[in-house]
Amino acid sequence: MITILYYKKIIEGFKCMNVFSIIVTLALGLFIIISIFSIVLLKLGKGSKEN
Repeated sequence: MITILYYKKIIEGFKCMNVFSIIVTLALGLFIIISIFSIVLLKLGKGSKEN
């Protein structure tokens, strides 16, 4: 019984945090994409300078 109530509370919390979590995940995704893109650009820039 306790576990079921606990899961219900977690589900209710997720419903409230849904929008916030979506925003956070999108922000993190953008940050990761930008960082990877910048690293790739730096590597390409270094490669073009060497050639």
